[in-house]
Order: sequence, then C-alpha cells, then structure tokens
Amino acid sequence: MSRIKTYDEDFILMHTPVSKQQLANMKAHLYRQILTSLRMQSTEHDCELQLGEQCDFAKLLYKRGLYRQSLKSLERAKALARNYHADNLLASMISFERMIESQHITRSYYPRAEELIQEAEEVLEKVHRCEVFSNLSLRFYGMHIRTGSIRNEYAKPFVEEYLHANCPDLDANAGFLEKLMFYQMQLWRYFILQNLTMCYRYSLSWIRLFKIHPQMKQSLSMLYLKGFHYLLEALFYFNDYHRFIRGLKSFEYAVETIKRPDKNTRIQSFVYLYSHRLNQHFMEGSFSEGIEQLLPELTLALNKYSNYLDAHQLMVFDYKIACLYFGNGHFISAINHLERIINRYEEGLREDLQAFSRLLHLLACYEAECFDKLEKQIKIVYKFFLQLNQRGKVQHAILKFLKELGDIYPDQLKSRFIKLKNELSEYFEDRYEKKSLLYLDIISWLESKIENKPVKDIIRIKFLKKTNQTPLAKHFHSSRP
Repeated sequence: MSRIKTYDEDFILMHTPVSKQQLANMKAHLYRQILTSLRMQSTEHDCELQLGEQCDFAKLLYKRGLYRQSLKSLERAKALARNYHADNLLASMISFERMIESQHITRSYYPRAEELIQEAEEVLEKVHRCEVFSNLSLRFYGMHIRTGSIRNEYAKPFVEEYLHANCPDLDANAGFLEKLMFYQMQLWRYFILQNLTMCYRYSLSWIRLFKIHPQMKQSLSMLYLKGFHYLLEALFYFNDYHRFIRGLKSFEYAVETIKRPDKNTRIQSFVYLYSHRLNQHFMEGSFSEGIEQLLPELTLALNKYSNYLDAHQLMVFDYKIACLYFGNGHFISAINHLERIINRYEEGLREDLQAFSRLLHLLACYEAECFDKLEKQIKIVYKFFLQLNQRGKVQHAILKFLKELGDIYPDQLKSRFIKLKNELSEYFEDRYEKKSLLYLDIISWLESKIENKPVKDIIRIKFLKKTNQTPLAKHFHSSRP
C-alpha cells in the first residue's frame, strides 16, 4: 500500500497472498492504529483529550478497587475542566464521582454529599442553558442557510415570538460557554432580522469574551476566529472601511497567534480570510487588483481545500468571484461562476443568494450582449421568483426594466437608466430592500451606464469620497475590535 500512489484494492489482492477478508481486517486495524497514534500526538495540546485521558485513568483506577486514587484523578480532571469551561465533561465527571461516593466508603459524609449535589445541580443548569442557546442558534442558522434573512415586517414577529417562547434569560453569573452560546444565538437572530447594528455589538462582545478568557483562544480557536468573521461581515454591510481594515488586521493577527492550529482551524481561517479580502476589494473598487493578486492565491487554496468545503461555502465563493469578474468587466467569466450557483438550486441552499445570482446573471448576459440568451433567461427568472414568492421591490424593478429593454430605443436608454436608479435609490431607506442593494450594487452599475464609465471606476470614486466617513462612529465611539 505504501508503494502505490493511488489505492487500488484489486492490484493489492492480485500481487499479495492476502484474501479480501484479511485485507479488510488489516485496513481496520491500521485505521485504529493511526487514530491511536494521532490521539497520542495531540493529547499534549488538546485540553479535551487531556480531560478524556484523566477520566480514563480514573475509571481504570476504580475498576482496580483504588477508589481514593480514582477520586484524586477526578479532582485533577475537574480542575482542568473548570479552567477550560468544559461543563459537559464536568457534569460527566461529577456523575462518576457521585457514583463512587454513594457505593463505597471513601471520604463520604453528609457535608460532602451535599456539596456534590449542589455542584451537580449548578453544572447541569449551566449545561441546560448552553444546550438551549446552542439549539436556538442552530435553528436560526438553519433558517439563514435555507432562505437567508427575512424579507418583510410580517416575518419578524415569528422569529421574535419563537425566541421569547424558548429562550431563558442569561444568568448574571453565567459562565464562558453560556455567554458564548448566547452571543452566537443573538447574532444569528439579528442577522435574520437584518439588524446589523446589533450584529456588530454581539460580535464585538463575542471577541471580548475571549479576551477575558485568553486560555480559550487555543482550545476553541475556531469559535474565536468566527467572532472576527461575524464582526467583519457587519462592518462590510455598513460599508465602514476604516473599522473593517482595522478588524481585518486584528483577525490576521489572531490567526497568527493560534499555536499549532488543527486542520479544521486552518480550513476555516482560509474561508474567513479570503472571503473578507474579497470584500475589501469590493469596498475599494479594486477589482483589477483582486483578479491579478488575490484570485490566483484563492484558486490554489480552493483546489487544496475543495474536498473539505461544504456546498454553501463554495456557493458564496462562486458569487464573490463572479462579482469580482463582473466589476472588472469580465462578464463571461462572471456568467460561468453564477451558473455554478444556479445549478446548485436543487440542494435547497440560500434562496436569497440564488435570487441575487440570477439577477446578476441577467445583467452579465446584457453586458456580454447575449441578447438571445437574455430573453429566455428573463422568463426563467420570472418563473423562479414566482415559485419562491421571493420577489421584493428591488427584484421586481430590475426584472421589469430588463423585460422592457427590447422595446426601448437607444436614445431612450439613458433616461430609463436614470429612472430606474431614482426608483432603486428610494429603497436604501427600507431595511429589507436595502440588503438586496448591498448584495448586488445595481446603483453603481446604473451610474456606470448613465456616465458611460466602467462600473469599477464608479465604485472606486465613491470609495475615495467615503474613506473619511465611518457610519458606525456615531453609535460606537469607544468600540474597538
């Protein structure tokens, strides 16, 4: 097996005196040995593996009748669990300790029994609240992955009523994990409700929590970095460039300070880092630099990690890359990436991203002068929006404009572009329509058609005018990522 480049079972069976059953047993044994070796390698740097090892030692000592030694091992494990806020494991240890104390004459007496009962009740209450917050967070995340954010005020009461009916209050003495799960749950709640100010506040609280408990940066490194990811998402949607750049530098520094990151942390770091580097190019209007400098690195990294990325992550990268190409005038390349997203529709992910991809696809077809394809695609997109009941005011206006393009004379085009721009500009005051204009900068595209300039030049000019403005500054003078 070690001498062949690609695993070929038929080749191995043909060239060795080993039966198929023996080979299967050997592979299973080898797999166990590899996992055992990896566990031994990682125990020194992984607190959860250390806790598991201490629990195993306690059980081995107990089975040999060494009850006091078993309890001492449990005490060491409990101290480590408390330091790293591993409440689930701590509850399991207390349960085992309670079993030893209740069945054997060790150090058991009334005060100790009461201490154990109180300790168990406190830990189980913490675990319960963590589970509730985590379940709510997962439910909100699932809603976002499936459909994206809510699209009108009518959907808001459902989210809020569900939350109030199922969410306990955060205890004043809440521990690290309780607070972390609570912040995560609230963050996803406000992402769905499109309240970006609250998203910013909770992501900032998330990062500060790790600063208060620095030992958790290593043991929960992926969650630590995810806090920066959400912070940068909020700042990107606010178009707060200065804070975004400061946050990005803080994030890059945080990635560098993670000691011995595992593969999972490296993969997620790549996803977050390149996603926000792409966002930086969108904010700056530096589409050419993004294609020349960032895209080759990103392509290599995507090839390296493609087997480890889920469909949703790949869709987001395809959309961002398509936007990069569209902004630089490479419309055919943009169409290719957008069609990869559209072809994933049956997977039931991100209806909102599917909608924006179809709209950008229509604009790219128009710019690439694929007019025969455009007429057919408009009908398909209309049908898509009607099926999903997804058509908001922005989508309706764009589709109506594109549908009427064939009847507009060339000398009327500029006035129709101006009319559409004025109509869409009004939606910047509507929270639920505004996000459509953030995903798809149709206003800048319209201005490029009106002024007869490349869209990247329009966005670049806007960026240079706004770099001294910070939309969040009036709300958060003292906040720093």
